[in-house]
Amino acid sequence: MKPILNPHLALLSSALASLAVLASATVTPAALIRGPYLQQASSSRVLVRWRTDVAENSRVEWGTTVGVPDFMVDDATVATEHEVAVTGLDASTIYYYRVGSTASALAGGDAAHFFKTSPPIGTAVPTRIWAIGDSGYPDPAIISPGWERNGDAVRDAYTAFNGGAATADIWLLLGDNAYTTATDAQYQTALFEQYPDFIRTVAPWACLGNHEGFSANGLTQSGPYYDVFSLPTGGEAGGVASGTESYYSFDYGNIHLVVLDAEDTVLNASARKAMLSWLEADLAATRADWLIAFWHHPPYTKAFLHDSDSEATEVAIREYAVPILEDYGVDLVLGGHSHNYERSVLLDGHYGLSTTFGPEHVVDGGTGDPLIDNAYEKVNRGQVPHDGAVYVVAGSASEKRPNTSVPDYPHPVMAVAMSELGSLIVDIDGQTAVATFLDETGTTLDTFTVEKGTSCPETPTVGCTNVLDAKLLLRHGKFDSKDKLVWRARDAIIDPGDFGAPTGPTNDQIDVCMYDANGYLLGGGLTPGDAKWKAQGPGRFRYKASDLLPFGVKQAKFRATGIATGLILAKGKGTQLRLPELPLAAPVVAQAKNDATGGCWETTFTAADIVKNEAERFLAQK
Repeated sequence: MKPILNPHLALLSSALASLAVLASATVTPAALIRGPYLQQASSSRVLVRWRTDVAENSRVEWGTTVGVPDFMVDDATVATEHEVAVTGLDASTIYYYRVGSTASALAGGDAAHFFKTSPPIGTAVPTRIWAIGDSGYPDPAIISPGWERNGDAVRDAYTAFNGGAATADIWLLLGDNAYTTATDAQYQTALFEQYPDFIRTVAPWACLGNHEGFSANGLTQSGPYYDVFSLPTGGEAGGVASGTESYYSFDYGNIHLVVLDAEDTVLNASARKAMLSWLEADLAATRADWLIAFWHHPPYTKAFLHDSDSEATEVAIREYAVPILEDYGVDLVLGGHSHNYERSVLLDGHYGLSTTFGPEHVVDGGTGDPLIDNAYEKVNRGQVPHDGAVYVVAGSASEKRPNTSVPDYPHPVMAVAMSELGSLIVDIDGQTAVATFLDETGTTLDTFTVEKGTSCPETPTVGCTNVLDAKLLLRHGKFDSKDKLVWRARDAIIDPGDFGAPTGPTNDQIDVCMYDANGYLLGGGLTPGDAKWKAQGPGRFRYKASDLLPFGVKQAKFRATGIATGLILAKGKGTQLRLPELPLAAPVVAQAKNDATGGCWETTFTAADIVKNEAERFLAQK
């Protein structure tokens, strides 16, 4: 016998069923109209963003196998702009992902949607950087003779150079990323439709250009630029938290990258002071081997419509930011703005107008191309003050302009200057960086190499004189400022002729280098002929550096006697010491060598010589 239903309940049930049918017939599934794209990539997390035409909740699924998600995260917020943090990731790992809602998937789950997490901070791995400046004109066009646009060709040339892969380890956008006023619609065309394969596999890092400045404000962090990008404010990808998206830093392995605002912040006194204070704190905290800075307005340029002698933004960034960066040993500075390619010699200390540039500012005036003359050599690793930097204007990723009628072209700091479409590729492997300017046909028009740590090879030098009476201490303090190094070697046989005279105008650079069984630990060259060296008698020299110093040594004493009473004493202390992780793997080798004469002295500490080998302290004595 069937139960008798309440007639009112029956009517209500029927009405609800009708509404459900009506709802299912009228609700349209969301459509993807932007992305998915990646932001804030690091070794353990990434932001995934996308836009839909109607509001819905968000879901991201990911895993290490194509089509097989291992993890999932939902965001219940109903919106058209979707931003989901994917966390708990393993470093140096490729993940495949899919985006959508709890109701349905929109994109991904295939081999074309992936990202690779960064290596652990401090780990040196081969890294490819792709830098494009002023890329906001995608379509081919000829404006006038010598004035051309073709962002498509520049993109395709790089893709072919990269083995057909539309990706990079680090992707830098050097400003003016969408012409002409960087509206949301222009970003849709110039970025999302221009680089769809790139933006779903590698997170771009952007800076504010003057064309972004038409619609966005760096002081208030408002406008389409700040809506399109989710840039780190709290050190999410490494570096010191800046508290603003207008300037920030991030790490990739052994590379530290700093992004400044040369459009709005640099021209506002109070905002500039905050940015520069943050910059010093950030640079003091990093231990990276490589330091790269970028912003839109170049400190050195002579080009059609742009001149770093007269534009307030270029003058300000050169006078205020460049000295700080060079104090901390910046290696490479990138900019756009001028729609050409300009590349400097290895230089240091030039903060004035182009007419004040002189030979005293040139660290190496060669081409930097080992096939022509030589690579630019920086004898110490890491951020050693005033070792020299290369400044590049790479603002022709979508448009080139003629410079034949520009007064004083090119700027005197430049080794190379040309009006050609193209992009910049920087390949960093260990202590070597090779930069390539690739034009829209795939032709290499410029290349230069920077080699670091040339005074300390990867492994100990062979054939050094052994010093048996010695002690070595490496100690991690509670704070980095308390880190300590002491190497004392007594009764060394040091011939005065092999040691040289580092206090004079000579090539006698003395290097102090430390190794364990795994290779190089720390050290670098003690530059000859400057005020740090003092003669203290025949064959006796003392070295004393300031707080900003070559890694490994702050004070040193050398006593050359020719008999077994010589002395080598090297001390280091402070933030810039860059002590390695402890414990160490025996044997541990400490070496001092003269690059000019070939004189070399060492102490080898075997396992039997080690007194302490713990996480905070290494002590060995012979």
